[in-house]
Amino acid sequence: MRLFISNGNKKLGPMPNVSLPPIKTCIENSPCAEKCYARKFSTGFAKHTAGKRWEENWQLWQENPARFELELSNYLTWAEPRYFRWHVGGDIPDENYLRMMKNIAWLFPQTKFMAYSKRPWAWTTEGNELKNLSIIRSLWINEPVADEEPYMFYKVWPKDKEPSSHEIWCSGDCTSCKACWRIKLHERVNIHIH
Repeated sequence: MRLFISNGNKKLGPMPNVSLPPIKTCIENSPCAEKCYARKFSTGFAKHTAGKRWEENWQLWQENPARFELELSNYLTWAEPRYFRWHVGGDIPDENYLRMMKNIAWLFPQTKFMAYSKRPWAWTTEGNELKNLSIIRSLWINEPVADEEPYMFYKVWPKDKEPSSHEIWCSGDCTSCKACWRIKLHERVNIHIH
């Protein structure tokens, strides 16, 4: 079994990313589970392609985390990407995985890494930042947020929500934007549900 690293998708463009299966690596009773866009890769035809690879990544992490990290390190050494996305599907499953993510970011300072998470212990806050790793708090439609909270946010909104001028709104095209890789503490990126 090998680590599967995707070379991109329609939204990300040619940006490498590694994913885990949604739902089983996410928080229990996640508010976005029913409308999770990544779930479609775990059913139907995609279950045999991307979904299968995400399951294999999860199995590799559980059985041999050192090999997971080594294969990712080897890839990053070879490819030297400027940007990398953690988890088109899935979430940071445990604190050991988070340590591995931080170690990878430390080893590859030329690459900007980004992930969204619903796990409070994983969010980037003052004092635990790495200049090249952003772990952004992921919020669903009905989850409130206070402006003074010391996190970066990624908030999903209904399709009829109008953007405010002081907020960053996702264009749906990471190739030309990269706002999520440049976001700072207290800033928020919003996206319409898709």
